[in-house]
Amino acid sequence: MDKQAIIRILASAGGGKTYALSQRYISLLKSNPDLLPHILGITFTNKAANEMKERILSLLKEEALKGSRESGLIVERILDNFSDFSIKTIDSFMNSILKSFALELHIPPDAEIVVDEEYYKKLAYEKLIRRIEEREDIRELFMNMIDFLTGHEISSSWKPWEYPEEHLRYLLNQVNSRGIDVVEPEYNEPSQENIKNLSEDELTRFKEYKFATYLARLFHHYQDELKNVKEELRIILISELAREIYRVVHSETSIPFIYYKLGEKFLHYLIDEFQDTNILQWINILPLIENALSQGGSLFYVGDPKQAIYQWRGGEVELFDMAYEEFEFVGNNRISKNLNKNYRSKKTILDFVLNIFSLDKIKSIVGEEHFENLESFYDEEKILQVPGKEELETGGYVRVDVFPDTRQRKADTFIKDAVVSRVKDILKRWKRRDVAILVRDNREGTTIVEWLNSEGIPVLSAESLHIGKNQIVREIISFLRFLNSPVDDTSFLLFITGRIFTTIVIDRDTILEWAMNRMDGIPLYIQFREDFTELWEEFINPVFILEGYVPAYEIVSELISLYGLYSKEEFSEDIAFIETLLDTIHKLEKTEGNSITAILDWWDRTAEEKTPSITLPENIDAVQVLTVHKAKGLEFPVVFIPYTVHTSPGRMDKLISVDTEKGKGFIRNTSKTRKMDSDAEEGFRQYLSKAIFSEINLFYVATTRAREELHIFYHTGDISRSPKYILNKLWSYILLASLGGEDFESGTPLRGGKGEELPFIKPVRTHGGEELKAKILLRKQKWEKTYPEPEVTGILFHRIMELSDKFQRDEIMMNLEIVLRESLPEKIRVIYRKKLIELIDRFLDIE
Repeated sequence: MDKQAIIRILASAGGGKTYALSQRYISLLKSNPDLLPHILGITFTNKAANEMKERILSLLKEEALKGSRESGLIVERILDNFSDFSIKTIDSFMNSILKSFALELHIPPDAEIVVDEEYYKKLAYEKLIRRIEEREDIRELFMNMIDFLTGHEISSSWKPWEYPEEHLRYLLNQVNSRGIDVVEPEYNEPSQENIKNLSEDELTRFKEYKFATYLARLFHHYQDELKNVKEELRIILISELAREIYRVVHSETSIPFIYYKLGEKFLHYLIDEFQDTNILQWINILPLIENALSQGGSLFYVGDPKQAIYQWRGGEVELFDMAYEEFEFVGNNRISKNLNKNYRSKKTILDFVLNIFSLDKIKSIVGEEHFENLESFYDEEKILQVPGKEELETGGYVRVDVFPDTRQRKADTFIKDAVVSRVKDILKRWKRRDVAILVRDNREGTTIVEWLNSEGIPVLSAESLHIGKNQIVREIISFLRFLNSPVDDTSFLLFITGRIFTTIVIDRDTILEWAMNRMDGIPLYIQFREDFTELWEEFINPVFILEGYVPAYEIVSELISLYGLYSKEEFSEDIAFIETLLDTIHKLEKTEGNSITAILDWWDRTAEEKTPSITLPENIDAVQVLTVHKAKGLEFPVVFIPYTVHTSPGRMDKLISVDTEKGKGFIRNTSKTRKMDSDAEEGFRQYLSKAIFSEINLFYVATTRAREELHIFYHTGDISRSPKYILNKLWSYILLASLGGEDFESGTPLRGGKGEELPFIKPVRTHGGEELKAKILLRKQKWEKTYPEPEVTGILFHRIMELSDKFQRDEIMMNLEIVLRESLPEKIRVIYRKKLIELIDRFLDIE
């Protein structure tokens, strides 16, 4: 075992970081089994924590089976004292400290740690806006900011009440991740007479100081509202954990007292993915590590700065080296190792990665001014890897296809045809579950999923697994809304025209026709009860009479039982979603309450993509579509990277950090302010350098997920160093610099292995068509009067355009059929289809 107090491991993608951490943990236990409760492994995700535990136990069991009595005894010790097996996320560790000091920090002992913060931040901002009516000072701040922005930031999509929120959110993130405070800038305000004599740069600086003053004051009011929200709801935002812990660790509290309150003491720290640690997290844990070192403990940390892709949430890649230098006082009692073997990818893929991330080529793209970080982390010594296993020394396949740099819609046509064709070809050689398609963001992923679904190719994406995306779950929620307010005609109609009711109870067209001919002025459920008395008594009333008497969980359970959803083949693909909904309601009863109103309140403030996800078997047979961020740490036999030109990176932060003589500050990110003075210019250069570094890292992570095959598509065209274009097109530029605008192919594709294919559970998708259908059917005028009715046509056309992302004809026509099928009875679809096609043709001609 390495005896050094500080051990730093630099491990590139596939280099065996988890193995190195596991071996370190095992070696510590072998040196002294009594160390079990004094070793802390820190990861950044629960998945990584579980994997590390599994790997440690697996390695020990292997040794025990080969005759190692020592390893066998260690396994027994871990299992007998499993609570001492401390491998947890950084947030979990911080939370345990926070709970130990809840009294000292005046935090309610039952306070809930909130991971999904969006709703609460939005609620605080809405409360702040409402203060305008009663607080003159807040109204004046808002009006000053809006007056300022109207003269500086006007655009066709500009929304004055929303714009300040972006700035406030940015400051809140900086406060929570860096532990800083926001104060008003100090400046000498010129008189009205002197303002006339200011130069253009001086005038810009003066205006920015004024804006900063308004923003700082407004931010303090925003903080007050957020504090009130948290106190009322008894919550702590997870992003605030590190800041709260800072109050403990850097108070007069001694480290031994912290351990006393915590109920455990750690001597050896093992930290995974260290490059993703933010400044405040490190500042908090540093005193604990220093205390451990003073008592013969150690720090073992692993990571790869080339995989630092979380800078947007406070990650500081510079910490990787800074932390090592922090312990210079230990002298020779520290060591840094570089793991240069790769245990994932075939040699052809390794050679390709080494080629495209060549320092000279990257420097030619980004320029000298943005090269500093890249040079220290992308030199050949740190990116060169050799196969770590004999079977990786040969083989592998890389194919890169180029297409013209053209308008996005036309480019998407190239990508769609290429991806669909290539995936079909790949599936002749590989199982579906062996293929992963990596995208930059969820918007790109949704497009890919649509393409593959239209071709009948089973596909899974993280988005499609959220229960909020499942039609049956949404129908159950609609039924709960109806129970909560029986006069809610829309919710009742959504349920009786949905899959559950029309599959089990009544024909869809029959109920649609009945809905169109209903009487005005009478609640829909009353008409239904009168016209379909037997159906009401059998399929609605048994649950209807329970409302107000039993918890929401029991009501949903009764609904599921009444319709026999678990036993019907038609709903077999939905069972996982239904069970997850029930489990979610059960958990919510402890935090939100057990009434239907409480459950619906939670549902309404939780975005679809934030609702809980179902858990599927790891080997489920479907092509996977996931973001690069989600793919980090994973590997796949075959990887596609279809998009190398993006839109999201070009949307830069509204504020950027600036270092001045008076400390750290923030300025608006505009062309004028960037040139305001040397501090502003340097601040923007550093900001852009970090953004470029993060984008290159993201592409590196994407290209290093493949084991056997890597398929990429990129654009031709000229390389531009414009901030917007270099971020949007950086992936494509990297390939362009290496491949010169030509197609590339290396290696030979191998036939994938056969194996048992698990059944595919297809997540049932919804386009929101059921809501549209209800709006149309609940119109007061009857449709028979005029076909096609202009207002209905307008609603349908608007929904088709809403679903369209790229506005290509084939995409729009596919959405036309989806909307017609989900919104209209079959007998009148043809009439509306004709009129809508005319509108679509007119729209495309204009385009």
